[in-house]
Amino acid sequence: MDLSVYLGLQADLNIAGIYHMTRSPVVKQMQLVVGRGTGCCSSTSPLHDGFTRGGGPGTHLEVNPRGLVPSIKFDGEILTESAIVAQFLVDVYPSHLLPATGSVEAGLKRARINFFSGYEREQLVKDFVAVVKKDIEPLLKDANPFFGGSEKITLAEAIVAPFILRIFTFAEHGILPESLLSSLNYLPNFVKWAAEVIKQESVLYVWDAEAQVATAKKRFAKLQAESK
Repeated sequence: MDLSVYLGLQADLNIAGIYHMTRSPVVKQMQLVVGRGTGCCSSTSPLHDGFTRGGGPGTHLEVNPRGLVPSIKFDGEILTESAIVAQFLVDVYPSHLLPATGSVEAGLKRARINFFSGYEREQLVKDFVAVVKKDIEPLLKDANPFFGGSEKITLAEAIVAPFILRIFTFAEHGILPESLLSSLNYLPNFVKWAAEVIKQESVLYVWDAEAQVATAKKRFAKLQAESK
């Protein structure tokens, strides 16, 4: 798991300082973009190794408390993940790296949307599956087929069934990463239980999978169009 890079942006978009980890390849990505690439980081911008033994200044934790990936703070908003941050910087500072793609506002909107794609989406899948494995899988060891060995759905199923149904449906139609389903397959208690839950008539009552999928895809398409 990588740690974060903090790029402190002033109002004029000049980078005031970089908190970095010298051994990290994603930090090298950011150095190439903000230094030789876009020129948005001057040669006088201070460098701080915030992850040395004994601790560092800790400012990076104010921007990215989990310390997972590179992050920047722009106009009070935090953007994370090296590829997303790099794209945002070249949007703001067009150079030989990539032609100009619009205004600063457009670049910021693209960064918000890209947060839910690529690496970040896969990281969310890993985090979700880890929680299910730790907190839910053990509770379903005696499900037969429902919670606590019940032959009929319980309050537990009634509460979570709508979400389970959407998770599986959206993953099957590419709205959520396909890796979500393959990862959940390693949790036999959960998969067996969920399969029973989502085929119940009471759960499927008034459920229109085709309409739900179409609506979700439209929303994502609209967000992507607005970002261009």
